[in-house]
Parts: sequence; structure tokens; C-alpha cells
Amino acid sequence: MQEHDDTLIERWNEIVNYNDVVLHLGDFILYDPEAERLKIILRKLKGKIYYVWGNHNSGTKALYQEVLSETKRENQWDDSNNMEIYPLTWNNKLTFLGNYIDGHINKTLFSACHYPVRSWNQMQSAAVFMCGHCHGNDKELNKDYSVHKRLDFSIDNFGRPVSFEDAMKMYDLKKFQGIDHHV
Repeated sequence: MQEHDDTLIERWNEIVNYNDVVLHLGDFILYDPEAERLKIILRKLKGKIYYVWGNHNSGTKALYQEVLSETKRENQWDDSNNMEIYPLTWNNKLTFLGNYIDGHINKTLFSACHYPVRSWNQMQSAAVFMCGHCHGNDKELNKDYSVHKRLDFSIDNFGRPVSFEDAMKMYDLKKFQGIDHHV
């Protein structure tokens, strides 16, 4: 496990600089119920991370619950209602965003979710879609599939973080094909 983590940290830090912003599309860590390993790893990674929930969330969920409890205490909010609050940030390093996000990067509209979707906000207006769940197993989400502006950025698909500039080059090779009335 340590060798695995060290390899991924090394690949990350070869690409990501300290001032970079990283959009992480879920499944950060497994088998870390107290977020101990996650905190160690986060301190070794360059960049500021914005995190979208995946389906393997043991360590990230534990860290989120820790930050959420601190936030509720500091603000004297009732802790009995099980509400989630976004965004929340741990140690100015990891910001939790929830399950789905829309945004702009360099004037390009994007939607991101851990899970792939077939229709997303503003898809007919050149918005791109990012996910991370499929581990390179869905050919329609791979960079070589020319239809749909959707990409799977999982570690299994690329083996490393992908810069937005490199992602846009891949999106530029894809054409938009509407699948519903949003054409």
C-alpha cells in the first residue's frame, strides 16, 4: 500500500505545482476510516484540491465529517439535523464541493461529477463534462472517442493528473452530438 501511495504522490507532484488548483473527481482513498492516511498524503501533495464525492469515500468522508463538526461548533449550529454544507475546506488544502459542480475555467463552461452522465448543463453550448468513475472501461468516455465532449479522468485512464490545457486539446478533437432535444 505504501509503495502504491508513494508512486501516485510522485506522479501527482511531477505535474502539479504548489499554486495549482486541482479538481479531483472522487475516489481519493480506500480503507482509511479515521482519515489518518489521507491527512499524511494531503500534506505531501502539491496544489490546492477541490473534491467531488466519489463512491469510495472512507477517509474523505471521515475528514469531511471532522471539518463539518468543527464548523457547526464554531458557528453554534444545531448538530442534530445531519445537514451537509458545501464548500468546506480542510487546512486550506482540500475543499469539499459535493456531488456535482458547474463552473468556468478560462471561459470554458464545465460540469463535473464522479459518475458519468449523458446530458449535462449547457452541453449544447460547448460545455464539457468531466468524470472519474469508469477507470477507462467506458469507451465513450476515453480521449480517442470522437463523439460527445465527455472524458473520464480516472487515474486508470491517464495514470496521472491532467492539466486543463491538455484536457481542452482532447475536447477540441471531439465533436458535439446531442442525444436529446438539447441540440
